[in-house]
Amino acid sequence: MDTQSYLIFELSDRGYGIPATCVQEIFFVPELTPIAESPTDILGTVNIRGSLLPIMDLSCRLGHSSVGYQITDSVIVIQHKNKLLGILVNQTCEVQTIPSDCITSDLLNFQTTNEPSDELVAGIAQLESKIITLLNYKMLFQPFDSVASSDPIQVSIKNQSFILDSFSEKEKEILRDRLRTSLANDEDDSELLSLAVVGLNQEYFGFRLETVYEFADVQKVTPIPCSPSHIVGNINLRGEVLNLVDICDVLKLQKSNNEHQKRAVVVRQNEFTAGITVDDIFDVIHIRNSDIQPAPAANRTCDNEYLQGVVPFQNTILSVIDLTKIFISGALVVNEEI
Repeated sequence: MDTQSYLIFELSDRGYGIPATCVQEIFFVPELTPIAESPTDILGTVNIRGSLLPIMDLSCRLGHSSVGYQITDSVIVIQHKNKLLGILVNQTCEVQTIPSDCITSDLLNFQTTNEPSDELVAGIAQLESKIITLLNYKMLFQPFDSVASSDPIQVSIKNQSFILDSFSEKEKEILRDRLRTSLANDEDDSELLSLAVVGLNQEYFGFRLETVYEFADVQKVTPIPCSPSHIVGNINLRGEVLNLVDICDVLKLQKSNNEHQKRAVVVRQNEFTAGITVDDIFDVIHIRNSDIQPAPAANRTCDNEYLQGVVPFQNTILSVIDLTKIFISGALVVNEEI
């Protein structure tokens, strides 16, 4: 049985997949520079370590209306021959191996031939309870003209303005900072430490990205009777039931005032998997280990046992938390299981 690995991602609440072999890297969306008279599906470009990378509005290319962009959107860099292209998506999920007999193209016979996405769809697969549209990534490198407008240049300008207008001034500064500190950095990647920046109780915290499996939206939480206060409940993540935990008690922080937290950081440690509730997910930054400094005693707001230090972030400080130590310490264990 033939199998192929696909990177699964989400866009406008729909699931898509592209062959993992074409993926070069993934990063959170940075500040983009609009390009005059560019194709209708190109939002702009970004300088990646000395090379200009065009960023595509995949929603536009698929024939869908563009949606509001978010600070947590990601860019997937794909390669075909000697060309690179970035596609803007809402969230990357995971790499999954899909057997060829689980992919069907029969449903494509019902599509009309004037849809812009016809030639992009390579097949349909069902992963657990979710339908995944598999894309022919090579077709993304082909020229594209929108059938929705007689003036492609005006559509292009509108799309580029749309992404610029989607962010607040504070968020735009985050986008610029990503460009300065990460993508333009030509240092040896082995010297850099990647941190996911999250918000808890109106403070910034950094989790080592190596401990983070993915970011998830919290749609519905099922309470667990007779559980301690740090157990929020269970969530269903693409068919997998995960425990949702609140680490504020462990860090000796006040409980968040946000009673309806909508974001979670999914952590996988060996065979252990859980979701950590956060107020928001802001960014992924890259720092040197030498950038981490001891937290001033007067400014410590969380338990020093799990605090690795602080680093500057957005005119304030970010506390670096050792998630691995929290989980192996047993602080979240309930009857030897979570």
